[in-house]
Amino acid sequence: KFKAISSIASSCPYIDEIRIRRALPDGIEIIVTPCTAAAVIYSDFVYYIIDENGKILENAGRNQPENMAVVSGGELKNPQVGKTAVFSAEESSKALFSVLNTAKNSGILSDISSIDITKIYDIKFEYLGRFTVELGTADDIERKFKFVSAIIDALGDNERGVIDVSSGETGYFNQASN
Repeated sequence: KFKAISSIASSCPYIDEIRIRRALPDGIEIIVTPCTAAAVIYSDFVYYIIDENGKILENAGRNQPENMAVVSGGELKNPQVGKTAVFSAEESSKALFSVLNTAKNSGILSDISSIDITKIYDIKFEYLGRFTVELGTADDIERKFKFVSAIIDALGDNERGVIDVSSGETGYFNQASN
């Protein structure tokens, strides 16, 4: 059973979870849960597609995949399809996966076009094509995402600018000059 699961998982990186169980009287049932591509990391002149947990799903070569957040600021260490992405700076991994998971759980991941983890104490992302969100650190990230949502709900549809929630205590909006 475990050998079969390992074999399937290693040959199919887009599979998240595999369960095998008996189906009486004499069959087996294989239940597969797929991974969802969440972001693209550009490292060593190659684009790598990852899921929200950091598993490398695909080496996209030199062609940037569309409709996914592009991660900048982290250099991958020995990237391998099917394995978890490991950054040269370990803190970058934790910060990125925290942002990806929180964005997915908040239902906004598809609206994020880029994530900058160059400085883990100054994480930023581009949101809805109108806002630069300054998170600061990944500490208290769920709370920061709630501030972002509250600020956007209070703004008009044409507002553009910077949303700063880096303090974790409150959020600020600075309108972009036209």
